[in-house]
Amino acid sequence: MKNILTLIILLFAMQPVINAQECSKDLALVNSLFEKISLEQALTDPDAIIAEFDNLKSSLGGLSAMSLKKDTPKMLFLNGKEKKGAIKKGKKRVYVTSLIPKESLLITVSNPLQITQANIVICAHSKTGKTENLEYYQISEETVLETMEFPLNNIKGKIISITINNNNQSEEKLAFTIKANYIL
Repeated sequence: MKNILTLIILLFAMQPVINAQECSKDLALVNSLFEKISLEQALTDPDAIIAEFDNLKSSLGGLSAMSLKKDTPKMLFLNGKEKKGAIKKGKKRVYVTSLIPKESLLITVSNPLQITQANIVICAHSKTGKTENLEYYQISEETVLETMEFPLNNIKGKIISITINNNNQSEEKLAFTIKANYIL
């Protein structure tokens, strides 16, 4: 009995680590972007990066019947333009930025219905393939906010991924908005 209790406590203690590690498993697309872009291109022609991202994303649709295209990451613009979304229970949505040409960025996620039992994982991906977990935020009854802000520093030359997981057991969708702005 003591061993079972110890195992259960250990599993719950590891839960944030397990969830935080998931930010890199769906992002082969990030490596494809890195192969095609440079920091100079991110500064001078960000529209070309967005077009390349859309081309890569559309090529995923025919790989299997699993509807990979629907589940692929979505592009998050760095100009403060909001993206709206809704996630069914047990599902997730992943957003990625283009290459970051500045040192600091502010990610803002709004949860207007204040749905709990969700989490947000933010990671930085370098050109060398290294993934760094920057933020992990568990939305619970104690920590639910209508708007959550995540200031990120020392991210120049990286791509940022934001994963929003809806672990809520009700049928209600997690409605949200997300945006990214440079910190001046």
